[in-house]
Amino acid sequence: MKITDLEEYLKLKNEIKMLEERIKKYESKAKQVISDTVKGSRLCAPYDEHIITITGGDESNWIRMMKCRLILADRKERAEAKTLEIEIFIDTIKSSEIRQIITLKYLEGRSWPAVSKYVYGYPSENRARMRITRFFAEN
Repeated sequence: MKITDLEEYLKLKNEIKMLEERIKKYESKAKQVISDTVKGSRLCAPYDEHIITITGGDESNWIRMMKCRLILADRKERAEAKTLEIEIFIDTIKSSEIRQIITLKYLEGRSWPAVSKYVYGYPSENRARMRITRFFAEN
């Protein structure tokens, strides 16, 4: 496994969040009821004009929402498979420090300062990142 694989996993998780937000947007738009009025009359005499109210929804938002849900299901399936692959990779690493850094950064999605604070006790942005860079350069 390469560091680019781990970074791609983070991007996949962000993509899942974006899709979930988009689905919520389409869902709220799809629930909106659109109404309008038109003038009409009877088909036969007396031809009295009256107002007719028409209501309905925009089905294009429902279609978009359903397409996004299908894409989201595919992305979640990929993410679950990748999570398992990363966990198996982490299990092969001898260094507890490296295992912690990879788990915190790439599986949990924490920032580099948060990872350093957890592993080393202080929020240095560079220490954990450099340790991972060296680890992957050596392997």
